[in-house]
Amino acid sequence: MTAQVRRHVYLHQTFGEVEFIEDPLTASSNIEYKTSNSPFTFSSLGQGRQLLESIHFILPLAGKVPVFKTFMQNYAKVCLQNKEMTQLHIVVFSSESDSSSIKSLISIVGQYQKRYAGADIEIIYADGPFNRAKALDLGMSQLSEDSLLFFIDVDILFNKDTLLRIRYNTIKNIQVYYPIVFSQYNPSLICSNSDLCDTKWTNLTSDHGYWRSMGYGMVSTYKRDLISVGGLDTSIKGWGKEDVALNTKFVGSNLTIFRSIDPRLVHVFHQVICDTKLNNDQYQMCKITEKSTFGSQRQISNIVFSLPDILHKNDKEIMLSQFMKYLFFKK
Repeated sequence: MTAQVRRHVYLHQTFGEVEFIEDPLTASSNIEYKTSNSPFTFSSLGQGRQLLESIHFILPLAGKVPVFKTFMQNYAKVCLQNKEMTQLHIVVFSSESDSSSIKSLISIVGQYQKRYAGADIEIIYADGPFNRAKALDLGMSQLSEDSLLFFIDVDILFNKDTLLRIRYNTIKNIQVYYPIVFSQYNPSLICSNSDLCDTKWTNLTSDHGYWRSMGYGMVSTYKRDLISVGGLDTSIKGWGKEDVALNTKFVGSNLTIFRSIDPRLVHVFHQVICDTKLNNDQYQMCKITEKSTFGSQRQISNIVFSLPDILHKNDKEIMLSQFMKYLFFKK
């Protein structure tokens, strides 16, 4: 008799030694030492000077004027009002936006430049269909190799604590920083329960969203470190995959990747629309992201069990279609 055997592979990762790192607000010297009888390492990375280092925000954009207004309101509140050392580089794809949208974007930026004299905001125009890698590459093209970059999307909100973490966790020639973003669920689903209707972006409960631990779109790095791994793959067109390709390059380099949740870096919910013209890998990644934003398993289960028309259907396509109708068109 031939019997199928299930094989198991068990991996065990040991913990490294405990390391103490000096608070960035008080760090002042480059010291690393180990006490004679202690297994602990004490480090002072000398990051105090970086508190004044300018962060270059690179923002790819195609239309999305209402969302951009929200982004700029947040950026002004965090960076411009507090005179933070930041610069904003907006890369606009004209072919993806109509002329009225571009005029609106220019008008919005002009208002902030006028209100905050000397605000360092620039608009860079890109040709062709939307290409996030190309936009990021254009955004940093005129910057020096010692520039501290932060790649961001227009539907992201943040506060001043995020700026501190970017400066502290990104170390030139040593470390790149991949913050883990909190991604909001669909408020239409959340607000079906009045107890969960507080959809403020600072509300980080499991009923309001999830930590996007497999997302690599937000990254902070020095330009020279990005160049050292071969830069961005601008040949990748459409939605997604360029961030994974870059992360793979960093993983294969001598640079350390630092991953940590940032409780003040939030992806605001918006409906995900997957272009059927994408290649299969990108399309499947997009669909997975779309489904991840519906709601928690508990919330979706409650909906399914409360709607017999969905619960008793065996056809997955019909079930998904009815669920989408409930989600987006319920009164």
